[in-house]
Amino acid sequence: ISTAQAAAPAAGSRSATFSVVKEELEIRGNYFIADGVALQLGAGISNVSEENNNAIGLIIGLRGYMSTQDSLMPFYGISGKYFNVEKDSNRKSTSIRPNFGFEYLLAPRVGIELSVGLEFGRTERDERDTVTSTSTFSSLASVNFYF
Repeated sequence: ISTAQAAAPAAGSRSATFSVVKEELEIRGNYFIADGVALQLGAGISNVSEENNNAIGLIIGLRGYMSTQDSLMPFYGISGKYFNVEKDSNRKSTSIRPNFGFEYLLAPRVGIELSVGLEFGRTERDERDTVTSTSTFSSLASVNFYF
C-alpha cells in the first residue's frame, strides 16, 4: 500500500493542521465531508507587535483536493478569520483568503503543505476608524496529522 493510499483524505476522516505565518499561530481541525473535501474550523493567536498585544481568533474554511492518489496532493481552498485584540476590545479584524497549494505526505499519517493566496481584510478600531486592505499576498507552511 502506498503512502498516499494509507492516508488519502476520504469522507469521514479527520486531520489536525498546525501553521505558523508571520506572527500568527493557527491550529485547525479538518473534517472530510466527502472524498478530498474538508471543512475546517480552528483558532489562532497573533502578536500585534506595534502595540505589544495579543489577538485571538476564529478560523473557518473549506478545502478541496484536486488529487489524492499520490503523495503530492494539490489543493485549493478559502478561509475566513475573525480576530479580536485582547487589550483593546474595540479592535476587531476580519479577513477572507482564497488560496492554493500542495501537500506532500511524508508518512502514512503526516503531511507538510505550502500554500499561497491573497488575503482581503478589514480592521475596525472604532466606529470612526476602519482600515480596509484590498489584498495582501500571503503564504503559509503547515504540518498535517491524519487520524
